[in-house]
Amino acid sequence: MSYRPQWAWPSDPAYRYEPWAQAIVPSTIAAIPAGSTRGPFVISFDRDADFIVMGVSIDAGRDFLPLGYQFTDAFGYYLSDTFIFNSLYALPLGQAADRGGGYAATFNPGHFVPAGGVWQLSVINYDAGTALSIPPIELRGLKRSKVVCQ
Repeated sequence: MSYRPQWAWPSDPAYRYEPWAQAIVPSTIAAIPAGSTRGPFVISFDRDADFIVMGVSIDAGRDFLPLGYQFTDAFGYYLSDTFIFNSLYALPLGQAADRGGGYAATFNPGHFVPAGGVWQLSVINYDAGTALSIPPIELRGLKRSKVVCQ
């Protein structure tokens, strides 16, 4: 049986595609006060290749966190109409129930990010009385390198 990735891979022969993941560990960010928004936080991509971001995974552990996330690209275009509730990125995907991982919530189609590009992330705390910390976030997708003829 052959390996089947979570999403379809492009078939452009001029490029080599390989799986890629970038962890965003927001432990250096202070807890978000109740009812407020923090960000935008800059997410920098490597300069060695282009990227196609296919999904995001948020490890909320066993906790239900009333947080919302909104990603924007380098030009300020929103990648979602509004803040996406934490449960849509974590709970249905097996992230919260057993901490055993799970599939990433997919961006369809994947978002192209040029080498050295940036995204921004804003987070809102919907809780009325508790400051909350942002859980670890992982962007997943494909790294796209130009094929060089030898």
